[in-house]
Amino acid sequence: MCSKVPDSFKAFCSVIIEEMTVKIPDVLRTASNYVSYFQLQPPSLGQVSDFEIVAFIPGEESVTAPLNANNQINVTAQTRMINNNNMINPNNLNGFSIQAGGSRGQCNEQTVSGGDTPDGRIIDMGKSRTTVKFSYETYTIKDQIDVYYMNQQVFSTGCVGANGVTTISLNDQESTLRVNVIPDCAGESGTAWYYTFECPNELICEDNVCYCGLNRRLSQQKKSAEINGCGGEGSAFNFIVEPIGNLYKFTPACNMHDECYGTCDTLRASCDNTLLSNMLSACLSNILNPLQPPDCFSWAAIFYVAVKGLGSGFFRDAQKSDCECISKR
Repeated sequence: MCSKVPDSFKAFCSVIIEEMTVKIPDVLRTASNYVSYFQLQPPSLGQVSDFEIVAFIPGEESVTAPLNANNQINVTAQTRMINNNNMINPNNLNGFSIQAGGSRGQCNEQTVSGGDTPDGRIIDMGKSRTTVKFSYETYTIKDQIDVYYMNQQVFSTGCVGANGVTTISLNDQESTLRVNVIPDCAGESGTAWYYTFECPNELICEDNVCYCGLNRRLSQQKKSAEINGCGGEGSAFNFIVEPIGNLYKFTPACNMHDECYGTCDTLRASCDNTLLSNMLSACLSNILNPLQPPDCFSWAAIFYVAVKGLGSGFFRDAQKSDCECISKR
């Protein structure tokens, strides 16, 4: 089986064959154990955000089970695999393949300017398989700006004194562009120029706000925000957060907080402050109730501090799930 994979993958493939048993779930378990040691061209692919192993069984359809960024097998896929009791011989597998999707954070927007000195540099956009907007200005004294992707020229201004805008596609796994500027290309001097790479359709999230592109345009709501009460999806603390939220009647406040996180162009701090205010109101509304459990205000403060400290990831995920950037026409 390993004879069919590229040389750079053979060591990884051999380890799997040596340690896996004849059941597919064990193949996936072994792959999960070793995926963190498998090198996937980090200079160009960046941090692995998805990993997928495909087992090809003679005479049957291939079976695929993805591994997430934490090297964990997807629960649905794992259940399906465990129920599959096909006995296989590793040496008779038709093939072995991996797929990995990578991204190094968000698209990096950059502006570069200069004068009479020739300029050549590598621009790391931080993301592959995306489209970026390239704007340039060479003013009245002519300059030439050439852009290369994977050693192929993808755009040239020519020797001009002008401005313009175009789009450049990074349609492979490489995330870098090379830009060469030839100033004073018509033999003059005293020039000035600049160029900008913008990610107009990229929702860029900081700790407190998300926006579209270098000009910080507003994003558009693409679907309604999802609400799930107190606790975050996949959070390890849900076993305690959910019952406490129900006990102190914080659930409506938590739902409003979820909705706020998923509302485009909102400030995260505003959502968090409103959550605290609503939880305190819930405590006050039941303060004279003899059945009210103690420590309501203390738990409201704990919830607020937890959200302030740990909520940025949930805010970003909600914004990216529910909001989108639409190019101006």
